[in-house]
Amino acid sequence: MQNEHMDQAPVLKRMYYGWVVVALSFFTVAMSATIQQSFIVIFPAMLEEFDWSRTVFSLAPALFGLILSCNAFVVGTLSDRIDIKRMIPFGAALVAVGLVLCFFIREFWQLILFFGVLCAIGGGAISLLPNTIIISNWFVRRRGTAIGIIASGSGAGTLVFIPLLQLVINGWGWRVGYLVQALVIGPVLIPLVILFQKSHPQQMGLKPLGDEPRSAQASTISESIPGPATELASIPLRSREVVSSLLRSRRFWLCVFQFILGPLSTMPIITHQAVLLQGKGLSSMGSAVVVGVYGFSVFCGMIASGALSDRIGREWSYSAGTISILVGALFLLSVPSGTGLGVPLFYAVFFGLGFGTRPSMDSATAADIFKGRYFGMIYGVLQLALGIGLFGGPILGGLIYDRSGSYSTAIVFCMIAVVVATVCIWAAAPRRGREQALI
Repeated sequence: MQNEHMDQAPVLKRMYYGWVVVALSFFTVAMSATIQQSFIVIFPAMLEEFDWSRTVFSLAPALFGLILSCNAFVVGTLSDRIDIKRMIPFGAALVAVGLVLCFFIREFWQLILFFGVLCAIGGGAISLLPNTIIISNWFVRRRGTAIGIIASGSGAGTLVFIPLLQLVINGWGWRVGYLVQALVIGPVLIPLVILFQKSHPQQMGLKPLGDEPRSAQASTISESIPGPATELASIPLRSREVVSSLLRSRRFWLCVFQFILGPLSTMPIITHQAVLLQGKGLSSMGSAVVVGVYGFSVFCGMIASGALSDRIGREWSYSAGTISILVGALFLLSVPSGTGLGVPLFYAVFFGLGFGTRPSMDSATAADIFKGRYFGMIYGVLQLALGIGLFGGPILGGLIYDRSGSYSTAIVFCMIAVVVATVCIWAAAPRRGREQALI
């Protein structure tokens, strides 16, 4: 083992292994997002085959988001006790099984069980949360940049795989589309994670990038917390005391509201965007192109916001994203009947760029305020709040359409909610650093 580390030394001098971890996490997040976003283009195809309302269809992605977030709480809590890397292959295997079973869907309850439950349970172990925890272990300096890169995997997955999935659906149907996703998750992702992913730099004989010198006691894996030495010298709180402190923390509740409003202000649009555009006369492939451009814009937004937030602050980056979302929503409201690609593409660019600030800013903000021994548990609680928005968003969009025959009211609601979420992040003030009540 010692010789192995010596052989790797010249390579590690040129490239910090944490960037390999970032690349693996990027791919993992890309596949996780592809599974969740795949319903955007599968939705219209299933709508043609099954006589179900849009509200009923929306229950599947809504339940997926809720269970994904609830499962994230479990993953976050377990990450304080076991090596989080071990969860990822197990979760990926569950996702692959669920996708294969989706091939056989004939009844609504099967869609709920196979996609909304089984894929979501496995998806929690390959989502942004466990990968954010891993990246937070590897990086102190340039953490926002690193988290922004892996969060951008969701946009990259949407850009690359969603148009390809639409081609598969057009040629062989939505059932084969599920099988293709299972083939990428099973034979490709699982072996890569098992062979190359590392949860902590200590597993490679390294230190976190940008870590300050600290005492031997403070440099253990369980206490690898960024921040001044005086913070590290404090006695770690027990879980019950952490929960008590959180419930009294104004900043925590502001983060909770912001995590709820984030998806509640975007998912009514994101989940229904393909079927909305096809209802305006755009072809299925045209809507897939728009979703792909949206994904590319999300990718760019995540990369830019992560790096930018390290320089100008999380609040300003989030606010810039809000302005972009509002512009994109206005373009979506103005899409005419019989539309071509023009206006929808403007929507995709602006809305995608704005949405791209959300995952990376959520993760980086939580790490700025709550990073410590119990960060996994605290972030898991915030993921439960995120799940409320993820559950309510798609259903809200479908319900408004079924009641009014239009998505306009849902879009206006999203515009209001995204502004309120921005007020919450400014009030939570990640610029102030770690929450003193938890130190």
